Amino acid sequence: MARIRTIKPEFFTSESILSIEPLARLLFIGLWCESDRDGRLAWKPKTLKFRYLPADNVDMDDLTEQLVSEGMILIYSSDGHEYCWIPSFSNHQVINNRESKSVIPPHPYDDGCGSKPSKIPTSTRRELLNEHSECCRCGDTEDLTIDHILPQSCGGSHDIENLRVMCRSCNASRPVSGLPLRRDLESDGYDFDDLLLRVGTRQSTNERVKAEGKEGRKGKEGNGTGDSLDYEKIKEIFNSTLTKASSVAKLTDKRKRLVKKLFTDFSLDYEKFTNYLSFLNDHPDTQWMFQKRPKNDGSGQNWNPQTFEYFVGEKCFLNAKENLQ
Repeated sequence: MARIRTIKPEFFTSESILSIEPLARLLFIGLWCESDRDGRLAWKPKTLKFRYLPADNVDMDDLTEQLVSEGMILIYSSDGHEYCWIPSFSNHQVINNRESKSVIPPHPYDDGCGSKPSKIPTSTRRELLNEHSECCRCGDTEDLTIDHILPQSCGGSHDIENLRVMCRSCNASRPVSGLPLRRDLESDGYDFDDLLLRVGTRQSTNERVKAEGKEGRKGKEGNGTGDSLDYEKIKEIFNSTLTKASSVAKLTDKRKRLVKKLFTDFSLDYEKFTNYLSFLNDHPDTQWMFQKRPKNDGSGQNWNPQTFEYFVGEKCFLNAKENLQ
């Protein structure tokens, strides 16, 4: 049931509001009307689009990503249902005492104090965009955003380990909860529970260090990887075998996870890995991977050559697998 809500004059000059598109601002206002007295609502994007943006041809996933990125809303799941919470709702709305109590389960961050998730520091944004000039998924260089690998709606923090550069289109297409999110993370070489342990915001530093040590990650009891792979050797194999690709100076934690997943899922050893890379480097049907290619959308832009993350990914390996000896 929609409700009457109020808009303060400073809404129109708020830095956060001005950083999102006009229709995202309008949707945000609509969400106030949809929310109960605690700023919670059932998350049904198609229904919300019909109610508050009925005449507009818009991508609800894109508008949602803008609101989530600015910390205006958090999407979460409970008992198989998706909900939305507006953290700042109680700070800006005067609720009629006769309004019914919320029947929606609270978000884990919802302490009743109206606390709003902080935004990514400007210095961190600048550092990431200076270091990475293209989308980590599609290679696009336009309309880049900062993506939380573990979404804020699931407790993802602003730790730089949890951030990456992604174009707005790829960012908006990511699921934010449930099994689809777990599968999305797995496709990039991540594990949901592992991320929650390392970059979740609800654990104290002491708890994280203790847990990471026990699990074989960074900590007094761990070696930083939790497995027996020689990542220096793998880096040397990659650089010396796949000579047409950009060389790799360091295997980050993300790259190590991708390598470990590839070796585990396909029972690889160093020899098989070398044969795989040799095939990619020499086969005539794979040379497009190392070249800039024009996009077919009439934009005049190019696809960039593939990177280490692509070559050690499942998709690339499966495409080449039938040709391996």
